[in-house]
Amino acid sequence: MFTRFPALTIQNVKTLKALYGEVPKTASFSHRRRMGENGINNLSEYQYSRYYAWSADQRKEFKELLPDSLSKTALVGWFLDIPAETGFLDRMTTWVGSKQAGTVIAHALEEDQVLYINDDKVIVPKGEGIGFKLSEIHEIKKGTPGQLWACVMVLGDPASFK
Repeated sequence: MFTRFPALTIQNVKTLKALYGEVPKTASFSHRRRMGENGINNLSEYQYSRYYAWSADQRKEFKELLPDSLSKTALVGWFLDIPAETGFLDRMTTWVGSKQAGTVIAHALEEDQVLYINDDKVIVPKGEGIGFKLSEIHEIKKGTPGQLWACVMVLGDPASFK
């Protein structure tokens, strides 16, 4: 189950992409790597940048580019960069059945980004957002075009943040 969110303005998408070019990035490696269903046998490949590592001005700008319902309630914000052809997020099943799982709301910053939620292919047009609880099975498969997401984590039902 997921909720679609209206598209950000074209200018907001451009500004978020420019901001991503300015913030420090971390490649997936070591103990900080997201561990999916297949553990060490299929380690996810991606880059990310959490807003705790940014300047106060960069965090402020990121929040201003997202809808108020998200920026005012977000526990954390970040960019997720999935490199073309080699990048992916292994199938995540860790939180299935958990009532304490957070909710991710991610806005696509590239054209027609693809992820799978409960094994269903979901295409998210540039600028649009998708919200789902981490208790839903989710993944981004290898071989897709490069993807860049602007993400926040909130607590609660995704539909309540529309």
